[in-house]
Amino acid sequence: ITKSKNRDCIMVKNVKKWKSSIMGGYRSTMKEIIVEINRAKSIKDITAATNIGCKAFLHNNYAYHDLEIDKGAANALHKQLVWMLQCDSDTEDIRSIIESLCQALASVYQCSLNKREESLNAIGMSLITCLLQVVVLENPLEKSKAATYATRTIQLLAQSPELRVPIMNHRNFGDVFLYIFNKFPVQETKVEAMHTMASLTLDHKNMRYLQTDAQLLEAVVVAAAKINKKDELQKWAEVILLNLVNLPDNTMSLPTTTRLLKALVELSKQKISEFERSFVAAALRQLSQESEKIDLIVSFDGGTFVDILVQMVENEGVDLDTQLIAMEALKNIITSKTVDSVMKRIPRVSTILAEICCVDLDIDIKSGALNALETIMATGIDEQVPYYMHVLLCTQILIRHNTSKLRLIGLEYLSKHSEIIVNQSDILNYPGHMDILAGILLQDDCEERDDVYGKEGVIDGVDKNEYLDKEKSLVLGILLRLVSNEKNREEIAKKNCCNDRIGPSVTI
Repeated sequence: ITKSKNRDCIMVKNVKKWKSSIMGGYRSTMKEIIVEINRAKSIKDITAATNIGCKAFLHNNYAYHDLEIDKGAANALHKQLVWMLQCDSDTEDIRSIIESLCQALASVYQCSLNKREESLNAIGMSLITCLLQVVVLENPLEKSKAATYATRTIQLLAQSPELRVPIMNHRNFGDVFLYIFNKFPVQETKVEAMHTMASLTLDHKNMRYLQTDAQLLEAVVVAAAKINKKDELQKWAEVILLNLVNLPDNTMSLPTTTRLLKALVELSKQKISEFERSFVAAALRQLSQESEKIDLIVSFDGGTFVDILVQMVENEGVDLDTQLIAMEALKNIITSKTVDSVMKRIPRVSTILAEICCVDLDIDIKSGALNALETIMATGIDEQVPYYMHVLLCTQILIRHNTSKLRLIGLEYLSKHSEIIVNQSDILNYPGHMDILAGILLQDDCEERDDVYGKEGVIDGVDKNEYLDKEKSLVLGILLRLVSNEKNREEIAKKNCCNDRIGPSVTI
């Protein structure tokens, strides 16, 4: 008992001396403070020494923080943190000490990056384990800031390039940070955690880790997509997604949860920076590569993702790379296996794709649109479809265009459709079809189209008259099949289409 009382008296004297020293020369007392933190054993001693350490280390002098590391401040604080976390009892005093220890660590690790690296290498990953444990053990309903200080300490260490991979590879990292993002209610802690992730994912190995962790990536996307733009949490979440988008191969493991899909919709509405649309396009391209997810993408929120992709492709304000990615996603969505599902839900997409083919856009975008459009125009041949009128509209948009290549593609598909007897009545009665066909058939071979053929009258090395001959041959075949049916002949006679023909020079 006498020894304990003497020890307490020494502590009281030292505390008084340190308080006055902090106001004066810091170097002379730094070592004493660190030594006292290191050798303190009773709760009272640790409390007193740690409180003084917190005050002493709370400054912005990087040189002094380097000295603190050199004198063993981080080692001493880590030692006491390990002991406090191993205590069987969970008292208010112990929780207060843990908070003070984490606050002191967050102060001393404002040292230079090389000192942070040296310190963690010397202590080992046990420090990260302790800091993660602090987060998990903290009761968020209390006013303690231990979890925030612990996460801030990890964030400071994550700024060192050499420490990024070891930190993120910690066996408990993903689980604890997912807990922070999804369940921990303290915003300040969430911000520190997201800032940490932003630093960690500057390393490509860590970004690959994030790409394969669907839940963690989902949490980041959700944080970036919040409507009340723009707070610190969203800022760092956006930095992470920007790091991801800038990877050469930004393949992602994304879950098709309602939470994530809603976040992608919200993210697409934000116009703070270009990356948001780029990320949404990349995410939808990734999701659309998995055939089992396409139906969900198409059906979600009334087909909003198809609209989002189309708007990206059509919008001249969207950068070309993003437009190309969006078009890839559309191509993935509209395949021979999925086209029926797409058209039943969003038949308007066919018309939009046809119009994209006919306007002045990047050749790769138009090529992608045409590829998807041909998939749509191939429907209704082998079996009847409820959206057949949309298919015929697509063929008409192409046939009416003044580009021979598009007219030829439209005629080729219309020719295939005309081979099916049950389709012939729809073709014959579709507004404008017969007039356009008659116009092509009676077109003058010498008609000039400088915008299509150029001055030499050729396209892709083929003389314009060869194209016209192909067009007329296809038209004759279509008309021949139509008039082979007696009912069709009667219908044609009623329409008297030859007296009121409209040429193919109308441009969509």
